[in-house]
Amino acid sequence: MAKRKPLRDFRKPVASTKPQQLSPCPEHDQLINKTKRRVRQAHEKHKYDNINNNNNNSLWPTRPTLADRLHALPPELRAQIFSKALVQPCKWEIEHQDDCPLRNSSVNLTPYTCNRYCGGGARHFAHWRRITRAGVPATVSPWSSKWAPGHTNPYLCSDCSERFRARPFPKASSLPCLCARRDGLEILLVCKQWYAEAGRVFYTANIFAFENASTFAAFVRTLNPKWRGVVSKVSIMALSFEMRPDEVLARTDVGHAGYLRQRQTGPSMWSLLRDLPSLSYLELDHIFLSNAKVVRNMTKLGLRNLRCLRFSRRLQDWDPQWTSGTPTVWPHVAGRTLVSGGFVEEVARTIKGQRQRRLKRGLEGAVREYNEQLEEETRKKGGE
Repeated sequence: MAKRKPLRDFRKPVASTKPQQLSPCPEHDQLINKTKRRVRQAHEKHKYDNINNNNNNSLWPTRPTLADRLHALPPELRAQIFSKALVQPCKWEIEHQDDCPLRNSSVNLTPYTCNRYCGGGARHFAHWRRITRAGVPATVSPWSSKWAPGHTNPYLCSDCSERFRARPFPKASSLPCLCARRDGLEILLVCKQWYAEAGRVFYTANIFAFENASTFAAFVRTLNPKWRGVVSKVSIMALSFEMRPDEVLARTDVGHAGYLRQRQTGPSMWSLLRDLPSLSYLELDHIFLSNAKVVRNMTKLGLRNLRCLRFSRRLQDWDPQWTSGTPTVWPHVAGRTLVSGGFVEEVARTIKGQRQRRLKRGLEGAVREYNEQLEEETRKKGGE
């Protein structure tokens, strides 16, 4: 009788009889094994991130957060929610807050921060050194925007630091108080999805108002091209200008002599308006109609997507009644009226790219007639 073979020990590994197949790329296999190991470590580390341990030591899924419930809404409802927080009326119509002193008086609230004569010129260097050695810190304006770059130079005040900065940032030329400052912009910093959705609502629904052409040009030049393509509403006044209301001017420091305003080399105000392809609402000061060269530049715009164009006439820059306070921040612009007439309508039709009728007295004659009409209306109001 033949001997019985002993039972095989399955606890020991059995060598394979098949020929070993070498991997064509061993480095790739090592990378896959290393990646799988790291994935397993990450899963083990975050295994209990999405569960809670209640008092009964049982595991339950977490409740949806406020962000989860917001993301579950349709995009239209999310846009409406963002508009409640980010959209406000045009800044010309904004009123003072209840505790603002300008409601009852006309006192100047703008803080004077340059008490060290930082950039005043050579004659102030001795005073500047004496204050620096005495340990007087450089003052920082409380009106500076919290979204602007921080104040990093300890030897310059915030105003002089803005002037000597390599890259200037847009700054409002007239700011009586902080009642018109926007709130809720922190929403744009929550996450990328909120930045994309809320940013589109912010730039499409708000009316961006500017005091002059220089402020508008500084805003458009520094704006992200992504948002430049969705800006749809713009209001440009001419509260301050030198020769022509459409000139883009810049302040240049010339030492102890003060400031020098010179024309910037670059795209004009009208070419920057063409860089806003989604522009559907445009408001311009009636001063733009008082110069023949400015009107000629306006007639070359051809903004075919423009739906609403209005020329507004503001009140006089100062009224004795305003010494006792005003309800609005810019009272002479808040009380502006719509300008209408044959010449104004023809210019508006030309700006929209529509067919232009030939003016009877020519462009310069029409502008001269418009200025005479304004002078006559001003004379009548003064006589009343």
